[in-house]
Amino acid sequence: MVLPTLSLTRFISGAPNLVFGLLLIEIGQSFGTSVGVTGQVGTVYSIIGGFTAILMGVISVRFNNRSLVLTGFARARVSLELLSEA
Repeated sequence: MVLPTLSLTRFISGAPNLVFGLLLIEIGQSFGTSVGVTGQVGTVYSIIGGFTAILMGVISVRFNNRSLVLTGFARARVSLELLSEA
């Protein structure tokens, strides 16, 4: 059961990177930057995602899963409320 779950998780988490790679040229043109600079932004995004995954692993060991999920939902709601007011 663990292997299919890990495979599905890897597939789903890799999809945004695949889409970014396919749209790299168009994204660069939209923001007026070169393909190289746009690619570097994607690399920084991936590196930050890796560090965040390690941090979340440490946090999930220390705290209860239910409290982490509720905290995440609460923060997302506050963020959406602030964005809707802007």
